[in-house]
Amino acid sequence: MNDNNTEKKSEGIRRSLAQQHVRSGFMNWLRTISVSAWTALVACVVALMLAGHTLHGRPADFYDEGVYWQSLRAMADGHLLFSSVFSSQPPLFLLSIYPFYLLFGKGIVAARLALVVFSIAGVIGTYIAGRALGHRAIGAVACLLLALDPLYERAAHSLQAELPSIALQIWAVACAALSMHANERLRGWLALSAGILLGCASLIKLFAIAALVPVVMLLCVPSFLWVHDNRSHRQTTRDLIQEALRKTMPPLGLLAAGLLGATIVALLPFIGRLNDVYDQVVRFHLVAGQAYWRPMHLQLSRIAEQLGSGPLVYVAALAVLVIAWRRMWVGIPLILWALAAFVVLLHVQPLWNHHIVLLSPALALISGCGAAVALQECQSLSAKRLGLTVVLALLVAAGGAGLWLNLLQSEMARRPPSASQLDMVKALRDATAPGDLVLSDNPYVAALANRNVPPQMVDTSKVRIKSGYLTTAQLEDLITYNRIPAILFATGRFDRLIGFRAWVAQRYSLAATFGKDKSLFLLGADITR
Repeated sequence: MNDNNTEKKSEGIRRSLAQQHVRSGFMNWLRTISVSAWTALVACVVALMLAGHTLHGRPADFYDEGVYWQSLRAMADGHLLFSSVFSSQPPLFLLSIYPFYLLFGKGIVAARLALVVFSIAGVIGTYIAGRALGHRAIGAVACLLLALDPLYERAAHSLQAELPSIALQIWAVACAALSMHANERLRGWLALSAGILLGCASLIKLFAIAALVPVVMLLCVPSFLWVHDNRSHRQTTRDLIQEALRKTMPPLGLLAAGLLGATIVALLPFIGRLNDVYDQVVRFHLVAGQAYWRPMHLQLSRIAEQLGSGPLVYVAALAVLVIAWRRMWVGIPLILWALAAFVVLLHVQPLWNHHIVLLSPALALISGCGAAVALQECQSLSAKRLGLTVVLALLVAAGGAGLWLNLLQSEMARRPPSASQLDMVKALRDATAPGDLVLSDNPYVAALANRNVPPQMVDTSKVRIKSGYLTTAQLEDLITYNRIPAILFATGRFDRLIGFRAWVAQRYSLAATFGKDKSLFLLGADITR
């Protein structure tokens, strides 16, 4: 008995020592984590909490989210993009969301989970890019400001193409920044990866091409440094330039190969209908741009209004002054990235508020560079503590303002749909069976009612109508062919189609009204021309 007690005590002591060893090892590991890494972790938690807070809430844009939600529903039923499913976005947007949609319940929350993942990926990529640019503080400040940026977080609240594209753009820039410190072989792989990521980002949202500017510049940095280090040698300027070009061409070639390869692979499933892809993704936007053309001063006004509503642009403006004062060369590609994105936005027709988020990652990284320089300068000041206090106070104020604006956005996003929309949802559910197709100019309401719209008509936007890509004759033919049992006028978009409401009223019975010009029509007899 005594031997058993002794063995039990020994076993207890060993377990206690093992637990102490594990705890000690864990605490030692925690002590090795830098302040910047903790900041990045906090940024990820903030982004996750802000996005998760509105996962079940109302979208930032009811109409766009309804279009993409209905597109995913159509894809789940076996319909093909650009064939039966009309899609004005490049193919990788919906294809990047589709696995989450299938795996997590085929609902809007499942689709929004993809945006949460992309949001956190963008924050992590910003931290890595900032560190690769020369200092941990750049990455720490940049990723935290990005996570708190209202434009960036708003993009994570609603199912749209901007955030997935921006996350991949950030990682393309991160790969290019990492290549500055890599050996020749690794630099080639990083250049290829940057090309693949940038190609995928462009096939989610075409405006990703703006990120090509910083990627190319950062890939060329080692060659510029080589010229700078060897300019005192006897080689002529011409020889130095030729040698620099020779060193630059391999990574740029691999960048181009990655971009082209990603494009080819992504378009292979659509090889038989590339003309449809071009028509819906490119030609449609060109025609819509002409139909919705706005003068430059209105474009500038919209960009300024959206940027001015958050603190990030003000921090970035101060950071540009600090970068110019200290001649911080790694800030130049970021400033040119912001300028390239700005030029792209000026030429986007029509320009919507959610497009402005294209500027956020560049502004966040610029802010990180400025903060890092300011913190370093404070170390050499006689009033070191005062300088650090001022810089940190500015950053805390900017972060606090961003968090407050995000909480206001979240509170609005958590509100339920309007009473009118809920009435429409109930009416659709009562009047139609689960497998019925319904036609509506508010696809979000139809999806809330668990009803599909015809895949060709997931998008009945004003842009599509005004550009001539949706006509009264098309809708009439579709209704006649499919014998659609219910038609919901919910937003006034259908009233832009001349004669359509009168055509419906002749063939359908008015079942319910939901306010001015909002009506549900039900099929009561055979449709006749």
